[in-house]
This record gives sequence, structure tokens and C-alpha cells, in this order.
Amino acid sequence: MKVICVKCQTELRIAEGGIGVAVVEMAFDPPAPYKVWMADLLECPGCGMQVAGNFGSGPIAAHAEAAQTMLADILRIGKATIVYDYERPQTQAQPEPELPF
Repeated sequence: MKVICVKCQTELRIAEGGIGVAVVEMAFDPPAPYKVWMADLLECPGCGMQVAGNFGSGPIAAHAEAAQTMLADILRIGKATIVYDYERPQTQAQPEPELPF
């Protein structure tokens, strides 16, 4: 899928040096990890805007307990960028969620 920056009118490219991003779907109240997906980090070469895209065919962890375990492993290894996907738009910057592990 082609992704174009509307501001710069340029195709986004995979960010240099990245191994991708782990996208953590947050659900429940209070929010907690529910699913984990791997995706590419795409970046506009003009303005630097970044988006997560080119998702895999399915999540690498699909239930709350598995997602929490996978997230703990990703944090421990420390190689991938982590992006949190909340059910509702976040109106202000959210602190890192407190995880139960």
C-alpha cells in the first residue's frame, strides 16, 4: 500500500535503521495491552511525519495475557519502537502505561 504525505506530497519510506515497530492495542478501562502487532515505521522524507503501517497479517499476541507477556519481552530486549494504539483518541500526551509485570 502506498502512503503519501499530504503536506509534502511525497511517498513515505521505511524509517532508516529501524527493525519495525510493535503496535500495542490498548483496551479496557483503565487501558491495558490487549493485542500486539508488528509493523513498519514509515517516515516522510520531507517533514519527518511518522506513521505505523504495513502491518502483518495478524497480531503476534492476541489476548490480554499473551500481549502483556509479549510486551514485557519487547521491553526487555529493547530493539523495537513501541507504539500504543488506544481505543479512543488521546487528547493529551499519555504517560507510559503501568504494566502488571
